[in-house]
Amino acid sequence: MSLLKHSPLFSPYIFAWGHYNSKSYRTCCLKDAIDLGVPSVTLGFLTEDRYEEVLEWKEDIDAHKSKINVILSIGGATGIFPSPHLSAEDEAVRLERLLCQLDIHMIDLDIEGEILTSREKVCRWIKVIQLLTKKRQLWISLTLPVEFEGGLSSDALIAIKSFEEANVKISLINLMLMDFYTS
Repeated sequence: MSLLKHSPLFSPYIFAWGHYNSKSYRTCCLKDAIDLGVPSVTLGFLTEDRYEEVLEWKEDIDAHKSKINVILSIGGATGIFPSPHLSAEDEAVRLERLLCQLDIHMIDLDIEGEILTSREKVCRWIKVIQLLTKKRQLWISLTLPVEFEGGLSSDALIAIKSFEEANVKISLINLMLMDFYTS
């Protein structure tokens, strides 16, 4: 059974902190995205200290979940996840609780910066996701940065391989191609 209601191949980011802030963001709620004809959005970014901010989307998600996919992006450029203050088990329980409250079955793991270059931190991500997927079926994408001259870095390739070796099924690898706009 597919978790997808609509194709997630086009799933622009919408910022959790911009919810109902139409003065700063053109698309600040799910109705805005639906009105634009967007089949999916990637809600970013869940980090160790943004659970409540993401949870504020519950009413919006409940009202529109039959019309749009919501992918929860976890991590990001400066986002800390998993929390260094929680065990992998506690982080998995905390994340599962949030996903259940929001009825979200699609997650994006945005791994970059110092987290991507730390094997230990990538392994913590994997452990949390392994624990989570034992309890619920998830569609998982992996978002990774690229290098202008060489595409995926060796750290990104090692991360992909590590998820694969840990039997974490990645449905989509999303590359940060915006890095290719400079010369």
